[in-house]
Parts: sequence; C-alpha cells; structure tokens
Amino acid sequence: MERKRIPGIDAYGRRVRVTPREREAVGAYWSEQRVARGTLIAVSSLMAVMGVLFLAAGLFGPFLGHRREHAGWVLLMLGVTLLPAGMLFLWLLRRRARLVSEDLALGVKIVVDGIVDACSALRGKAGAMNYSIRIAVPPGKEREHFAVTERVFMRVGRGDAVRCAYLPASRILLSLKADAVAYAIGESA
Repeated sequence: MERKRIPGIDAYGRRVRVTPREREAVGAYWSEQRVARGTLIAVSSLMAVMGVLFLAAGLFGPFLGHRREHAGWVLLMLGVTLLPAGMLFLWLLRRRARLVSEDLALGVKIVVDGIVDACSALRGKAGAMNYSIRIAVPPGKEREHFAVTERVFMRVGRGDAVRCAYLPASRILLSLKADAVAYAIGESA
C-alpha cells in the first residue's frame, strides 16, 4: 500500500529549514572528527598503495628472478586483499563527507514523531562507549538509527515517545525531545 504524498511532508516526517545554530553545530561536530577521518584516510591510502605494490611484486616477481613460487602467491593474496579494502574504506569515508556537505548545502532537516524501539551500547576498540537508539515512526513503522550521547541514552527507554530532527542524507541527529530529556546537537554535556 502506497502512502499519499502531501506537499511539504516527507515519507518520514516534515521538512523544516536548518537553523544557523544547527548548521554551525553540525560543522563543529564534523570538524571534531577531522583528525580521526584524516588518520583513517591515511591508513586506507597506505593499504591501497601496499596492495598495488604487493600485486606488482607477486605478478612480476618471477620475471625479476625470484624463484619461490609460494612467495609470489602470498604477495598476490596480500595485494588482492589490501587493495580493495583500502579503496572501500576511502570510498566510505568520502561518501560520508559528501552526505554531510549535501545536507548542509540543502539546509533542510526532517522532523519526526516516533517511539523508541531499541537502545544499544557498544564498547569501541579504544574503550569508549558508543550509544545508539532506534526510533520507529508509526505510520509505516519505518525505523531510524541514531548515535546519541550517554545522557540521552540513560534517560530514554524503550517505548518512550520522542520527537527528533535529523539531517536526511547523513542521518545526523540534530535534536531529540522526550518527557525525560531534551537534546540538541552542540550542547555541552
């Protein structure tokens, strides 16, 4: 069953202009991640370059006088593994940056009313906790995942009614309001 399109209403909620404060907060949020993104880009680029070198060594090694058969295969396998992995990571990082840029250029956020469907906390490799919630939007029961702060995670529970605003392409949560908590991007903890 297809839903009727109402002008100004998106499939998930209504479209509203991003405020200058939200635009500035998203820019600050995104620039905070610059060091981590820069490191990941450098590592991904290094993986791709090493993959090319290993492929070349594995393919052309026998012609250059290397007689060990199994060494060539090992280099080929390393190259076949590293090159696509490095290229995939680079593509994912650049895609995320492009989505944030598109959202900021468009200047529109989606506002939805929904119900918290699930809450999850995962420990990252550096020991930091990553918190997220999943919100079910009632008309079609669509579900959206959002990263949240610990404060929001601790005060919102499954089944709570919430109103949230987020950027449509990058899915960055701009604000969340519930009975127990109010959150806005860029607020101090």
